[in-house]
Amino acid sequence: MKRTLLLALGLGVCGYASASSLFVSGFISGENRFVLTTFTGGDPLQNTQAGPMAAMLDGTFGFDAYCVDSGHSPLFGSAYNVNMVTLPDAGLPNSGRIAYMYQTFAPTVTNQDQGAGLQLAIWDVLVDGGDGLTNGNFKASSVTTTMTAAANYLSQSVGHTGTATWYQGLPRGNGQPQDLIGGTPVPEPASLLVLGGAAAFFLRKRKRA
Repeated sequence: MKRTLLLALGLGVCGYASASSLFVSGFISGENRFVLTTFTGGDPLQNTQAGPMAAMLDGTFGFDAYCVDSGHSPLFGSAYNVNMVTLPDAGLPNSGRIAYMYQTFAPTVTNQDQGAGLQLAIWDVLVDGGDGLTNGNFKASSVTTTMTAAANYLSQSVGHTGTATWYQGLPRGNGQPQDLIGGTPVPEPASLLVLGGAAAFFLRKRKRA
């Protein structure tokens, strides 16, 4: 059964500005495969595992995460600190389209072709703006069904913008963990009450003015 993807609820986003603890246990079984990729165009294709990873934020919020960082590898089986940035954001190239692909297609992934294909599409949009898997700096090669899935995700996402969270791995002793894109945790009821109370206070002040 797929994990529920919870999207941002307006006022709640600001409550997650500080660093949080992210635990990534590994790739999700049956939804990943090895593919050949290069991120720099001229380098030979390298064997790369592509697909969603199982992530847990602060021990309570679980989601399927995808890589948005070609320069680092994930640190499976250990927790690390992350900053959380709501997408779209100018700090991540083409982040609105990437967020749309995650928000729209990640909940539908059920097999290797879809999982690996979505990761390839995200990488292509991140590196080359979505020019296809045989063009530009990012290139990929895999079985036909995976390549077809990636091409479909690319074509269906043109001109669209969505919302997701960019989990930025903070530096640590053994290097920077991989940056991920994932679902956005919804504030707990107590937090919503505080936010609601603050909003009501400012509304009352405005009326008096």
